[in-house]
Amino acid sequence: MYFVNMLSLEEVRKLIEAEIRPLKTKISEYEEKIKELEKSQSFLSNQYDTLLKQIQGNNGKYAKIDRRVEDLRRDVDLSADEIEDLEQYLRRDYIKIFGFDPDMLREDLRL
Repeated sequence: MYFVNMLSLEEVRKLIEAEIRPLKTKISEYEEKIKELEKSQSFLSNQYDTLLKQIQGNNGKYAKIDRRVEDLRRDVDLSADEIEDLEQYLRRDYIKIFGFDPDMLREDLRL
């Protein structure tokens, strides 16, 4: 015959509580870590949102600058064409005289 050591209900409860106590401590530690991670994640999310807004704003500014540069390039090209047209118009009445030094004429005009 085997003798079984019978434990009282209170003793079983104490044994279970003794086994659960370290688990509760670990769970509390993990809960704290989770709270810290949530705070970090929230902070990073806010920073990301801020950076995203800045990037989108900068992209809009760059697009405006690009359009402005294109407009200015067109204006420069048109101005260059107009200058070429004016120079061509002025050159049509030019007479080239070979053997004549234009610097002499400039010196005479200064006198």
